[in-house]
Amino acid sequence: MSKLILATLCMLAFAPIGAYADSIEKFSFTTDPQSIAAGAASGQITIEAEDANGVPVNGNTVCMQVTSSSQSGEFSTNAANWSAEPIRILALTLSSSQYRRNFYYRDSANGTHTLRAQAALRPGTTCTTWSPESGVQWTATHSITVGGNQTQNDQQTDTSTTTSTSQTTQAPTSSYVPPPEPTIFADAGSDRTVIVGADVEFDGRAYNRNKESVDHVRFLWNFGDGATAEGPSVLHHFEYPGQYAVMLYIAEDRTSVSDKIIVTAEPARLAFSAISDGSVSIQNLAGRDLDLSRWIVRQLGREFMLPEHSVILAGQSMHISQRTLGFWSQLSAELDYPNGVMALRAGESTTDAPDIPAPAPSPVAPVSKAPLAAYTDAPSSVLDSDLVPSEESDGISATGTLTSASSTEVAAAASALSGDSYTWWLGALGLALAGGGALLAARRAGRREWDIIEEK
Repeated sequence: MSKLILATLCMLAFAPIGAYADSIEKFSFTTDPQSIAAGAASGQITIEAEDANGVPVNGNTVCMQVTSSSQSGEFSTNAANWSAEPIRILALTLSSSQYRRNFYYRDSANGTHTLRAQAALRPGTTCTTWSPESGVQWTATHSITVGGNQTQNDQQTDTSTTTSTSQTTQAPTSSYVPPPEPTIFADAGSDRTVIVGADVEFDGRAYNRNKESVDHVRFLWNFGDGATAEGPSVLHHFEYPGQYAVMLYIAEDRTSVSDKIIVTAEPARLAFSAISDGSVSIQNLAGRDLDLSRWIVRQLGREFMLPEHSVILAGQSMHISQRTLGFWSQLSAELDYPNGVMALRAGESTTDAPDIPAPAPSPVAPVSKAPLAAYTDAPSSVLDSDLVPSEESDGISATGTLTSASSTEVAAAASALSGDSYTWWLGALGLALAGGGALLAARRAGRREWDIIEEK
């Protein structure tokens, strides 16, 4: 027995420490070796995750398999319910909120058998895809004897009195009461890296001991940034870079279990360009593949949404043709997050490189000179015909005055043409009305200053 314990300690001591999850250093069987009758169920056998000091701890989700050195041994998680098809390999899952699991054993072959538990962190999906061949991080063993002495009473016969006495040794009792075995388990998916500001879909799953999906349960999400959501499938985006512990809680009646994943939010590393043939190019400047599902290319009210699973390989570009977009892209095109917020304009990049050229300015539409000539002549003819008498006043031509005023108005309007066309038209019209009003006032004032005297 001492050799077996020494071998177990050596195996734990030389395990690769760098692979441990959080503070889990080892797995240990906490129940004493048992002796049972052939075909009888053992007492409860408990295995738990511990730190270096032997204190129970929990961490990430762990997958485990328990086997026996006896080919006739079988396992169950319920002492009163054994499978009709004997379970020779017991698959267990320790969620992130658990640190121990219980099970039972029975065997029809007499002898001392060794129970071996092998465990590792859950792979990217679920424990159903893990096996010891994929890699083992923790190992623990436990011995159990089948067919040995089942009683602690040693009967002794006194030949002189022909009476028998029995001496009973009472084992010490523990006040610890193990928690009830969970009936449901939570799966929040695998750890992932996402883009800051981009909506990410989180899919949760609830299943029972038989790995069957469980319905009619409540899914509660905590994203580690103060936001929460409810439902098996939810969308969420992180507004700041960093690592977040995303927790999924599943409640059924009075039972609640949880699972944790780590989400790393990184700033977008993209470059967006509008090509002369009407297409667009999205370049991945990150050092990993990027999923741009449901991102939007938008141009003057028209938009194209990238379909699901639109992945751009690291260092590569995605070219979307004008035919696929459904419109002709220009420098005014933009790339938007799935929630509609603009991420990049055409010609912009999110890279941190200092020598990124600034995006070229949008071309300004040429300005037509025809409206200026029209506004020079039309007011002059109207004012000349309606307001100016046939006589000349002080040798100053009304037409010449109007032309001078109109030229000033045109120059002012032309200098104000830096805005859009709507502002220019309002300015030109205002100047024309102001000039016409000033001219009319001057004409009326001139008429009041001259008195006509007839010579006798």
